[in-house]
Amino acid sequence: MRLSVFLASVVGVLLLGAATIYGAIVLDDRLQTDPSLIEVLVATDDIPACTDSEGWANSMEVVRLRISDVPPGALVDTSVVSRQVLVRDVATGDVIRVQLFGKASECPVPSG
Repeated sequence: MRLSVFLASVVGVLLLGAATIYGAIVLDDRLQTDPSLIEVLVATDDIPACTDSEGWANSMEVVRLRISDVPPGALVDTSVVSRQVLVRDVATGDVIRVQLFGKASECPVPSG
């Protein structure tokens, strides 16, 4: 009788542990595939206008944001703008948008 109670307790604890681990895995998968989130590029540093791809390429990272917080034209990679310059200043944390890029001739002319 004592042995069967002990074995039942051990099995119960093992099942509870397995359920907890499974629940954590499922929750982690949900967080990674949440349909309300999207990957976008954001600036990791301030980047001045007229910076070319050699200058801005290492100042961006991919993050996951809520779709409602992502502005139109947000980029997930820079392949479509790889040969362009930034034509506007970008602040740390800004979402990188296609509208920020253009030809060097579109850069603002410094006053003075």
